[in-house]
Amino acid sequence: MNPYNASQEIHSACNYLESTYNASVRLIPETNSDTRYYLYSDNFLAMLALPKDCDNASLATSIQQTLSEYNSSKLPNQYMVFICEEHFQGSNDYHINGPIWSTISNQTGLPLSASSYADIAFLQAYYDLTCLHNIPAALAAFNTGANHYNGIGFNDSPFQTGRSEGIYQVYKLALYDFTARLLNQTVPLSALVNMARMQAPSGGFYTGYVSNLSSNGTDTNTETTCLAILALGEN
Repeated sequence: MNPYNASQEIHSACNYLESTYNASVRLIPETNSDTRYYLYSDNFLAMLALPKDCDNASLATSIQQTLSEYNSSKLPNQYMVFICEEHFQGSNDYHINGPIWSTISNQTGLPLSASSYADIAFLQAYYDLTCLHNIPAALAAFNTGANHYNGIGFNDSPFQTGRSEGIYQVYKLALYDFTARLLNQTVPLSALVNMARMQAPSGGFYTGYVSNLSSNGTDTNTETTCLAILALGEN
């Protein structure tokens, strides 16, 4: 259970997803002003969030049918842990067809490390717990991710260098809370409060923020909003 009633936040976030759905494309765009529609991770995550937490099974079914038509099951992505597939290689965005894109985890080299990426740590924890039923391994992965939290956000490798340097990622807060509840672990109240503060008036969640908890010009997007819904809802 969450320590507060998040029903209004979930309702607003669900409305955001439903309002941005494009019936002709049969997908939700990356942002509410975007012309790109990502199979992964945006619409795959929407397919998970919509039927249970948003009580919109029909929209989830429509998205699922579109994903199937593009044979999305052949496109490896880190969020496939939610269907018990592990793909933690580095990723790139690929143009599929027309406005359709996908983020595909197919880069060569070693898999992304849980010790460097908080999101990978939490996704590994989910995989170890739900797919392998290995609670000690799941707790170890979770704690690796939790150790990146500094009271404001996750001070992992992407925060320290690269395109996201100095920008905390809201979706990592969502994954933190989501996996914590699965493992019956507690998170600092600040992690929940900071995530909640990143919900825009539109109902969508901003992608990033800085140390003063400003969204710093980042936009709301589908991936972050879906993960926030999963985190705020009941497991």
